[in-house]
Amino acid sequence: SSTTDWAVVAVEIIPAALGASASKESMASKVSDAEIGVSLSKAIENEAVLRSAALPDKFELLQAYPNPFNAGTTIEYALPEQSRVKLLVYNIRGHEIVRLVDGVESSGVKKVFWNGKNQNGLYISSGVYFIRLYVGGQVFTQRLSLQK
Repeated sequence: SSTTDWAVVAVEIIPAALGASASKESMASKVSDAEIGVSLSKAIENEAVLRSAALPDKFELLQAYPNPFNAGTTIEYALPEQSRVKLLVYNIRGHEIVRLVDGVESSGVKKVFWNGKNQNGLYISSGVYFIRLYVGGQVFTQRLSLQK
């Protein structure tokens, strides 16, 4: 899975925005260091608010889609902090079919696509399966239906 982290790292002042014939001296009189500092502070503050809003507030296994599925399904889960994660698929008898994730992952909402294959790369038969997410000392389970 891939995520994009971003931050404001610079503020560019374009002379054309201050007037086509603006000299360095006239630009200095139009935009003070204090105004630039305030703008940069606001941009950093806004970035921090956006970043905190984007992070989940709890561990969660979100609804897989599509479900029922045929060619594959997307499984999403939320991590409020960097965590050790195990995401497994079990059959109705409780046998592990495939281990989709087993490692440490950064915070955020993660997506994993499962193509309906077992650990050996073979397609499994139609039926009921269970996704089980182990994270943060908790276990989340969700029912999936594979229909061919």
